[in-house]
Amino acid sequence: MSTLETEKELAEEFVVAAFEKDDRETVRRMLASDALVHTPNVPGPGLDADGFETQILEVFHGAFTDLSIAIESLIAEGATVVCRFTMAGTHEGDFRGIESSGETIVVTGVVELRLTDTGIVELWHTTDSLELLEQITDAGHGDDHGERGE
Repeated sequence: MSTLETEKELAEEFVVAAFEKDDRETVRRMLASDALVHTPNVPGPGLDADGFETQILEVFHGAFTDLSIAIESLIAEGATVVCRFTMAGTHEGDFRGIESSGETIVVTGVVELRLTDTGIVELWHTTDSLELLEQITDAGHGDDHGERGE
C-alpha cells in the first residue's frame, strides 16, 4: 500500500473516531502533543488537543448523540489529507445555546489534516454551520404553505 493510501486511511480513522464514535482515546493517540486545530466555529488563533475535545467534540456529541459519518472523498498530497464527509444525527441536546429540537440534521464538512511521524500536527475543520442552524431552528422550517422561512 502506498504512503498516500495509508495517510488516507489514517484520516478516515480520525474523522470516524472523532465525529461518529466519539472515541477520545483514538483521537488523542492520533493528535500530536502540540497539534493545532483551526475551526471557524471557535474564535481565536486555534485550539490545542484539549480545546478540540472540549469545544468541538463535547459540543457536537452533547447535542447530537447519534452522529454518523459518511466519507464522501479523501484526497492526499504530500503530508496533507483532505476529507469531505456528510454528518447526520438527531438534535437531542443543547447546541451552542440552542435547546434540543428533536430534528434530524444532515450537513457536510471538511477536515484537512497535516501529518508527520508524530501524528496529526495541524487540523482544519469546518462544517456547514448555516445549514446546521437552519435545520435545528425555526429559520429552517417552512410555513403552512411548505415554503422555507425567510
